[in-house]
Amino acid sequence: MEIGEKQLLPMTPIPRPWVAKQIRKPIRSTVNCIDWHPNNVLLAVGACDFRARVFSAWVKEVDEKPSPNPWGSKMPFGQLMAEFQISGWVHHVSFSPSGCRLAFVAHDSSISYVDANQDNTVAHTLRTSCLPFTSAEWVTENSIVAAGHDCSPVLFTVTDSGLKEVCKLDVPSEQQVSSVNSALQMFRNID
Repeated sequence: MEIGEKQLLPMTPIPRPWVAKQIRKPIRSTVNCIDWHPNNVLLAVGACDFRARVFSAWVKEVDEKPSPNPWGSKMPFGQLMAEFQISGWVHHVSFSPSGCRLAFVAHDSSISYVDANQDNTVAHTLRTSCLPFTSAEWVTENSIVAAGHDCSPVLFTVTDSGLKEVCKLDVPSEQQVSSVNSALQMFRNID
């Protein structure tokens, strides 16, 4: 259709696949990490105020109404669903494949998890002798691999009594350790 010298094209409405909205909750700290829940309705947030939080990110105009899950049944946008205080900056948060568990690692060399099926107000924490972890990922519903400043990933498993360290996954061989020591010894012997 033409009007004067301009041509008008019929426009069909295109559905908006996403909407940018800000969660306006008073986090008076730097956010270090986020992780989306598998249903894309919940958002885990780790911050420098020694807290891990779970927020609802359900947008009524865009998303279908979510089914109730262990984190809660009413989920208006920006609703704080859970909050956990620990003893260090939260470096990484991670939902399990089912989304029922949340793991997070902190600067105090700890790893924690929450099982929303059991009690989503209690975080089970294991303090380790490692240097601080900077990331943690679920490999199965009961297994977490954490890695950080020790440069060696560690496998943890969830048991009835809490978290248990299974093993280090990348242990340097004796030959590598001795070659580093011999290089240091050679440097010392230069004088």
